[in-house]
Amino acid sequence: MSEQCKFIKANGLRCKFKTKNGEFCQRHTKIECPICFEEIKSDKMILSCDHAFHVGCITQWYVHSDNCPVCRVSQGKDPFIKFKNMVQDDMREKYRDAIESLEDEILRLRHRLTRHGRIDFNNA
Repeated sequence: MSEQCKFIKANGLRCKFKTKNGEFCQRHTKIECPICFEEIKSDKMILSCDHAFHVGCITQWYVHSDNCPVCRVSQGKDPFIKFKNMVQDDMREKYRDAIESLEDEILRLRHRLTRHGRIDFNNA
């Protein structure tokens, strides 16, 4: 059963919100970012698993992992992760075309080399 928050405001009145777990409500509980260990005052991002982080901290984490750094639950539906995956897929597609193009050019140059015994780069 939740109780009333024990925080006393500057005007001497007690907070009217209910506690979630503990003595204080969510508003009066200091939330610490598990990545940088600093208090989260603004730019807070809460993941689907209910862990909270600074937006900058979790986006840096997402560069290396799609999972929550605390509980390791996949965050595949997170908009940042969806965007990251979309960009990665796009880059793979672009690089695939570039690699194929380079391979074709190498084959063409090898063919010219075997046909002429040398490559004239001025007319390549």
